[in-house]
Amino acid sequence: MRIQQAFESDGHNTYLERGARRLHVLKRRVDSFERKTRSQLAVRDDETAATSTERRTMELVFWLGVMFDTLSAAITERPVTVPDEESNKPKNLPIDTGNPSASCTPSQDWNDGFIIKRHQKLAPLRWPCPTDAIARELRDAAPVKVLLFRKITRLQTLYNRGAGQPTIEDAIQDALSVYRHWNMTYGPLFQDCLQHHTSLPAKVQSWYVCLLGHWLLAVMMLADAISLMDDQRLSLPREACGRKAMDLVAHLRRTGSCMVSDLARVSVPRDNEEGRLSAYHDAVREGALLTEPWTMVLIRSFAMAGTVFLDLAADTGSQDEELLRETFERCESCVRALWYLGRKSSLSRQVADILGESLRIERRYREGIGHGRLLGQIMAV
Repeated sequence: MRIQQAFESDGHNTYLERGARRLHVLKRRVDSFERKTRSQLAVRDDETAATSTERRTMELVFWLGVMFDTLSAAITERPVTVPDEESNKPKNLPIDTGNPSASCTPSQDWNDGFIIKRHQKLAPLRWPCPTDAIARELRDAAPVKVLLFRKITRLQTLYNRGAGQPTIEDAIQDALSVYRHWNMTYGPLFQDCLQHHTSLPAKVQSWYVCLLGHWLLAVMMLADAISLMDDQRLSLPREACGRKAMDLVAHLRRTGSCMVSDLARVSVPRDNEEGRLSAYHDAVREGALLTEPWTMVLIRSFAMAGTVFLDLAADTGSQDEELLRETFERCESCVRALWYLGRKSSLSRQVADILGESLRIERRYREGIGHGRLLGQIMAV
């Protein structure tokens, strides 16, 4: 609760929303201008090339704004600034669906074919591999991350609109299909990156830490969204029972939070030279974690994972000391990552203090239970 209050007191990204809205207006004006001038003849080749270059530049900046707006909207649970039908794929990038007669609903299939079908692979890339190959793979994975956040915003919108069970169930399955695609296509590579973090090139370390931290936040948010829909009986009962039998929500939370703690453990600055990015600026060269330009996303990711571990510790029986020890260590890794991000954000240091205090309280409580149980055994003897 205190962590959520800290996030709410930090305010919303009003400048980001304003920028996305202005980019939306600019794109509309460009589209309108092109429609008006499409019928004009005798356009010189150099003018066409210039227009094409300028058009691609504008679309690139627009898509960058859409990506930022999508993440911000999902995290703060607000409507997206640029609606789905206005932010679909660029018109000059066709989608090969294999079925010319197939049509999709923009709000449901938001750029799915453009992002996912374009990245179909026979087998996932594994480390070690050439640096340019892993860089290309990380570049391909970035839009998939945004796609999952977009699916989460759709679930949030359907919930607020009071949509019917079939519609909400379709949105849940849609989001889970993106999750499965990531796991099959990119999951093994990111596992390799975590295991061989210090042997990766500095550029790859910086890139994958930011990308994976964002993705895992989306996974944990998806778990919360599915749990909300199923608990309030807004999804189809049969599918909800199947997810409950599989313990899907707990699996998403557990795997997501564990990978976040692993990411925190390998990416924080260390006392030795391992993990240092010698070619980077002095302010960020101590560890890949510090290279994150948008600290708000990683702060949310580490805070959510730490909260999951505290809840898990509270639900763990005092007899399972090994599981408790691992849970506390993972939570401590998240606190340490938040503390280091506090160099760049006062909010991160505040969240680290709150989460660290809760961790200390839970540890003292568990130690008290352990001492009491030991005393009882001695008295019984």
